Amino acid sequence: IGVNDKGQPDILSSPLKELHRNHDFPIRPALFGSLIPMNLNIWMGNATTGSSSGLHHDYHDNLYVLLRGRKRFRLYSPADARLMFTTGRIVKIHENGRINYEGFLTRADGSEEGSLASLRISKEKEHAETLLAEAEAAVRRGDKGAQKQLQEAEAALDAAMDKVLENGDDFDDFDTMEDEFDSDNEEAEEIDNANDVEPPRKKPRSLGTENDPTQRPLNFSRVDELETPSEEFMSFKKANPGFVEVDVNEMLYLPSGWFHEVTSFNVLDSEEADRPGHLAFNYWMHPPDNDQFDKPYRSSFWNEDWSLRNVEERK
Repeated sequence: IGVNDKGQPDILSSPLKELHRNHDFPIRPALFGSLIPMNLNIWMGNATTGSSSGLHHDYHDNLYVLLRGRKRFRLYSPADARLMFTTGRIVKIHENGRINYEGFLTRADGSEEGSLASLRISKEKEHAETLLAEAEAAVRRGDKGAQKQLQEAEAALDAAMDKVLENGDDFDDFDTMEDEFDSDNEEAEEIDNANDVEPPRKKPRSLGTENDPTQRPLNFSRVDELETPSEEFMSFKKANPGFVEVDVNEMLYLPSGWFHEVTSFNVLDSEEADRPGHLAFNYWMHPPDNDQFDKPYRSSFWNEDWSLRNVEERK
């Protein structure tokens, strides 16, 4: 996953960038209302006997769209999260299902405490830098009042930099405030047989790396369903699973924090048999933490972050 011209993690990576230029899909379908997208992905594989993603949860709300093949989901509610024996130590389960691990606390919507203030400071600093560049250009042209304009611009930039320093270690450029994210944006394991799994996330610097690619991700269960649970994991049996089969042209909405194992299959005995493999497309949205459809987030952080993206990114 790359970054845009403002340093924010891209919503799309190849080949979705190219497909979006052809208007093959919207970034924000009307179905989402006011939810803010975090990332869109495509998943491709080829498994006649079924390949498993492993039991895990995502950090975002997920709309999963199956384009080819067949998927079987084994699901567990966030209410059973402490029975999942995750790699990371769970310290908080928000009401919307968002799960926090030791050392990685976020708000229910995935943003950090102080992230909105940091975003606004970053915007103020960027605006002051623009004013300074304009004032310097005015001085070079010899415009009337240019020296006063320059002094005011320098004062504005000094004030913005003071706020940056006052925030100290809590200040991160807004482009790193991606949960969230949940999540988030190292290069996803694109086109992998079994990896219908949320890509590792670029985390705020103050949090480190929630999903270290050199280690088993914090959000994965350590229980192997194919084996009898060991004494350590015996209480896993108390969790209540649900099962969903998803066929071509069907969608499944998974809120943040729902544990799921996705088993992917080719379809060999139907009109799809001449199109082997399995193919899925998904949207990840920042998880809502408010009960109003037109205002799904209590904080304005994700809306302000979204407004900084260019028009094409938002279509």
